[in-house]
Amino acid sequence: MDRPLPARHLAFALCGVIFVLALARWRYGTAMHVLGVVSGALVAVGIADLVQRRSTLRRNYPLLSHIRFFFETVRPMLRQYIVESDNEEVPFSHVQRAVVKQRAKDALDVPSFGTGLDVYAERYEWLNHSIASSLIDSHDFRSAVGGPQCTQLYSASVFNISAMSDCGVLCCRRPRL
Repeated sequence: MDRPLPARHLAFALCGVIFVLALARWRYGTAMHVLGVVSGALVAVGIADLVQRRSTLRRNYPLLSHIRFFFETVRPMLRQYIVESDNEEVPFSHVQRAVVKQRAKDALDVPSFGTGLDVYAERYEWLNHSIASSLIDSHDFRSAVGGPQCTQLYSASVFNISAMSDCGVLCCRRPRL
């Protein structure tokens, strides 16, 4: 902090310098009038950003924060045509970041009823309830784990077997000699 003006305030300071120069050369024509009015409006917005207390982003980055807000507004249109969807996770999806942002603002973070996913997409999977019941040959959804070399067979339910289950440790020990 040995500099008198932080780099984050350079845009605001530059608008102030341009405003002063435009006022000094006001009599030189329309270009200086336009430059003075535009830079004066930007200086007014910067001062409003510095004195407000609702947004720390606007207070810490006067004028520059509005560029971020602009791109946040046009973001859905840019993503739709250029980048990816809201649910692609790199490393977090936009939907997940939006929930965190809403919680940080202490605002309502509950999404609306329904889904934002494309349920007709090619790789979308779901489970439907049966409208009409059907007869199942066997109601025991268990599978024997192990083979003839095992000393202790293990019966596991197909509903709770994962790829990294520990049934290999339990049932496939070396046979006793």
